[in-house]
Amino acid sequence: MNQLKKHISVKCINFNTQSTNIRSRSISNQVSKNSTDRSRSVSKQCPAIKLPIPVKKSETTSMTNSKQISKLGKVKIDLGNNATSRSQQTTKKSRSNSQLSKEESFPKILPDFGRMETELLDSQNFFLQLPEIHFPTNEDIIKERLILANRIAYTIKTKKRIPPSTPDFYKSCYVIGKGAFAKVYLGIHILTGAKVAMKIIEKSTLKSESAKKRLLLEITIMKILSQYKQFTQLYEVFETKQQIYIIMEYVEGGDLMKWTKEKPIPEIQAKNIFNQLILALQIFQTHNILHRDIKLDNILLQEDSIKICDFGVSRQIIKGQKILEQCGTPAYMAPEILFSKIGYEGFASDIWSSGVLLYILLVGKVPFKGNNMNELNHNIQNGQLNFIEMKKQNLSNESVDLIKSMLNVNPKVRITLTEIINHQWLKDQNIKQQKQTSNIQNLDLKVISQIELYGYQREFIIKSLQNQTLCHINAIYSILTKAQK
Repeated sequence: MNQLKKHISVKCINFNTQSTNIRSRSISNQVSKNSTDRSRSVSKQCPAIKLPIPVKKSETTSMTNSKQISKLGKVKIDLGNNATSRSQQTTKKSRSNSQLSKEESFPKILPDFGRMETELLDSQNFFLQLPEIHFPTNEDIIKERLILANRIAYTIKTKKRIPPSTPDFYKSCYVIGKGAFAKVYLGIHILTGAKVAMKIIEKSTLKSESAKKRLLLEITIMKILSQYKQFTQLYEVFETKQQIYIIMEYVEGGDLMKWTKEKPIPEIQAKNIFNQLILALQIFQTHNILHRDIKLDNILLQEDSIKICDFGVSRQIIKGQKILEQCGTPAYMAPEILFSKIGYEGFASDIWSSGVLLYILLVGKVPFKGNNMNELNHNIQNGQLNFIEMKKQNLSNESVDLIKSMLNVNPKVRITLTEIINHQWLKDQNIKQQKQTSNIQNLDLKVISQIELYGYQREFIIKSLQNQTLCHINAIYSILTKAQK
């Protein structure tokens, strides 16, 4: 019996794809004739025992993928479900602490921002008939769109959960803006083909708790202001192990700096822009928000409308609260920010920055200059305006008076927002209190039906939109709603 066991083990070890006769000859050279006869008799009694035919790993992978793909159609899709071999798993487990430290140093930063638990019902069979693309695109985007849509639908159907957003939901093109800690890219939303602005923040720059809190505050403020047309709309926010992505509305017209090219514009055009800026200041004060960096670069143009962007140094305050921190662009900063030792309240400083912006629009130059920072700060503190430059542009007396009132160095005497609205220069604008839009109650069912074509369930779509979650459903809905207007 021991010889029989020895014979069977040898046969398993030396198994190959050659013929049965060759295998039997090789085995007969290693064991006796009697043991061979016994083994043959055992094999006749146990015909169900069959040794597996070895298959190459690449072949098994393609076979498993083909089974998954057959459920989705004829499109070849990498669903990321390939099984990991034991050796790969062992390698991952045996990684040293030094290799893991790089990932562990960038933990999850973002909260849920109102995301819901994905409790999905059994998904129905899906037959993807994707909605038309409302934006110009190319063949590569169309291919990526089909693959992504199938992946989303497959995840919802098989795993009963909504797939989280990842960088491959978007395609970055080129840098359109740079900040101290982040870059803003022009991107393409894969499912719709729409252009978006992508602010990508490296987690390595968020070393302190104050930096993390500032980022979360920026996102919170953007979410509050997204319901108003005067501000760039926030679509969604997600993070990877090393980066945070803020996806926003892309405004085609560019900023006021590029549009004006440091040249004065007619009073009628300046009045239209300034009127919309005052509406934005009203909204700021309604929500107790300070922008603290109002300037040409942060005001974008969309046809005849403006949209304010970049809330990196913005914050919410309590009325009467004193602020000590200095921030903003030097040429636009109010004197109380630079020199007050007891702090400043904030709303008056945004009015000062708006006065600087109005001066630049009408005169084509900044009101206060300096060869260095000390000289610039000194001129701001004195508040001496160049009336000769203003006369050269033949400005109306009302516009000059408004600029003087806004650029008063004493914040307590400086004109208030209510007084600006009632100023003689804006009497024909009929500025009214801005009302909050009500997109939550009036959901577009046509757009919701289009989102369903990507595999999402209607009930979950509606709940996501009602809860104002910053997920991919909100991004699709916002883009498609804007495209239909």
